[in-house]
Amino acid sequence: MREIFQISKSGLMAAERAISTTGHNIANANTPGYSRQRVDLAPVDFKRNNMSIGVGVNIEQITRMRNEFLDSQINEMQSRLGSFSQRAQTLEYIEGLFVSNTGNDLVQAMTEFFNSFSELTNSPEDFTRRVNIVRNAQNMILKFQQIGSGLQEIQQQAANKAKDGINEVNTILKDLASLNNSIYRANGAGKQDNKSLDDQTRLLDRLSKLVAVDTQRDENGGLEVKIGGIIAVSGERSATLSGESDTVNNIFRVRLDNGSVIPFKGGEVGENIALFEDGIASYQEDLDELANSLMQSVNQLHTSGFDRNGNTGIAFFDPDSSGARGLSLNALIEENADRIVASAQPNAPGNNSIAAQIAQLASQSPNSSQSLTDRTINLSARAGAELSNVRQAIETTESAKILLTNQQEQVSGVNMDEELTNLIKFQNSYQASARVLNSAQQMYDTLLSIV
Repeated sequence: MREIFQISKSGLMAAERAISTTGHNIANANTPGYSRQRVDLAPVDFKRNNMSIGVGVNIEQITRMRNEFLDSQINEMQSRLGSFSQRAQTLEYIEGLFVSNTGNDLVQAMTEFFNSFSELTNSPEDFTRRVNIVRNAQNMILKFQQIGSGLQEIQQQAANKAKDGINEVNTILKDLASLNNSIYRANGAGKQDNKSLDDQTRLLDRLSKLVAVDTQRDENGGLEVKIGGIIAVSGERSATLSGESDTVNNIFRVRLDNGSVIPFKGGEVGENIALFEDGIASYQEDLDELANSLMQSVNQLHTSGFDRNGNTGIAFFDPDSSGARGLSLNALIEENADRIVASAQPNAPGNNSIAAQIAQLASQSPNSSQSLTDRTINLSARAGAELSNVRQAIETTESAKILLTNQQEQVSGVNMDEELTNLIKFQNSYQASARVLNSAQQMYDTLLSIV
């Protein structure tokens, strides 16, 4: 009789817990990051006279339905998306510096500059056309300076974003370590802390968007996190990271609290570091080389001729200037357009040889396989071409992530039809166990009445 009571009681408890878990799943069907739960049951029996006698059911645990291998793949896609999205955003800014919807961009400014020298060849003695050259040169220089300053600002923004991202990484690492503590305490009590596990999954999703990570469970169920192969979270301890940027040498370092450098790759932070060190810096270097080539090529020709008054030619651009941000017009020419050279001979009013050679620099370059104009066009179009490739990579990666997320949803998502079916099943189980208990009570009462 006692076994019947025990069987009925265990059945009631198991059905009650199963109904409670089903209700919990239904209540959280629309909760972001929630993983459905399942009651794992096991039969209980004991041996008597070489016979196995069933005495009910045990609740083994409340299992969290989650495929951690899929989570790892989703996090990898998330890291790629974070990286691609950050690069796309930066390339949009860079493209905006080089290309204008109104046509008032560097290519147009350089074209007008060389065209003004071409116009001077038609009338080498014309002062007005020399003034036009000065005006177009100033406009072109302004474009170089604006782009150079804009690239410098974008590079500094990348460094600042990386530092802000590292601060967020520190917060997430600390929270992951705290959740490990909760998981350890629950496991020590023989339970599973499913909420903390779900919270870790959500935090890992955000962390992966910031930087590429490797994760694994330790023997006690806690999460170990590695960044760049170096442990950032282990047990209840987390590393504290800091970022430092060297704008002179274009170097960004991420250091652990012990001072050692940790490699950061992937995600928004890793991409911002890569953009600071190489991506944006390469545009700045190419722009500076273009500005220096322009200055040297024009100055070389301009100093070899004679101005409107027969004086020996001087440098057109300030020879002490360097790079796009430093490019400037010679102050003597800026003050007096007569100092602009057109002739290859002194006191030869109709000679336009030097002006023609400078104009030809737009399509010919003695020091490069590409003309100055072609180099400018290629540099201006580079960001757009790279942006197109990155956008395509984003589409591909998003498709892969959606596929993996759908697969995970089939495992961890709450299916209302399935849960309602389970609810009916567990209700029937509860009612049946209650009837067994009622029958046992009647049997017990009958037995007592006989006695």
